Amino acid sequence: MIQFLISKWFHFFLLFSLLIAAVLFSGSSNDLRQRLQYFVFDSYNELYPRKKSDDIVIVDLDENSLRLIGQWPWPRDVMADLITILKSYGAKVIAFDVVFAEEDRTSPHKIASKIPNQDEFAQVSEKLRALPDHDEEFAKAIKEAGNIVTGFTSARAHETRRVPYQPIAPTFLLKDKNSFVQDSYTRSGVATNLPEFSSSAAGNGHFMVQPETDGIIRRVPLFARYNPPNFEREFNQLYPLLSLEALRVSIDPKSRIVIRDQKEKGAFDLNYEVRLGEYSVPVDDGGKFWVHYRPIEQEEYVSAHLVLNPEKKSEIVNQINDKIVFIGTSAEGLR
Repeated sequence: MIQFLISKWFHFFLLFSLLIAAVLFSGSSNDLRQRLQYFVFDSYNELYPRKKSDDIVIVDLDENSLRLIGQWPWPRDVMADLITILKSYGAKVIAFDVVFAEEDRTSPHKIASKIPNQDEFAQVSEKLRALPDHDEEFAKAIKEAGNIVTGFTSARAHETRRVPYQPIAPTFLLKDKNSFVQDSYTRSGVATNLPEFSSSAAGNGHFMVQPETDGIIRRVPLFARYNPPNFEREFNQLYPLLSLEALRVSIDPKSRIVIRDQKEKGAFDLNYEVRLGEYSVPVDDGGKFWVHYRPIEQEEYVSAHLVLNPEKKSEIVNQINDKIVFIGTSAEGLR
């Protein structure tokens, strides 16, 4: 027995069996294997976080801004001013991580419609109706800026009001486009902007994510498909992630995102890559990208009320100039 255990053939058979088991295990959906993969990925992110970018700033609809400007949603004429100021400060791209799905209830004509139809109020009502419509002012500011990216997110199917707008569709250089589209992140319902906003923008992208089974976000879908239930045909349009669309517009609003098969693929490479200008992004079969995280840098955040305050220009203009600006929120009730 001892001779058998120390023989080279036994060692060869044992190592070969372990190698075969490891190969089969590496491609399985086993829960233990998945947890091990997540542990390795998380450890890498903690030990070797990505370096800070100098190309991005977040205009934050934070608690101070809500306290000083007013409760959300802000009137669209205020949002128009925000766009105009950011553009004048040299923002390369302005991307909205929020959705403007309904008409502004603070528009003058909306207020006028609630005034009693009586003679003593007729003059007030007439003057209100003569004032600019807030939504029109916002749409005009979006179009004039020329570098706005609007966003949309998920919703229940029965609440969907419109199909997402797509300024420029991705280009597919794939052997099997249908397989890539079918495997992409798909939602049966979406919350989109009013048409006059998205159609005036240079880009439009989704900001939807899907956590892993343990609730942690490690991958983000670079593309999403809207496919409503019980519809006569399937929707095969893919919409880019908001950040990817912002990058596209920063390069050139007329540029295209290219999805192609991974060329010269090695053992550890993914099947697809996304090409945009000089950038190449590897993605898996569902078009998802594994995120290399980095620590939050507080100096990358600018409170929205500072942007709207002309007296603060000298303090923040250098933070905005030549940057990709994302407008989002850290306010507790809006996240």
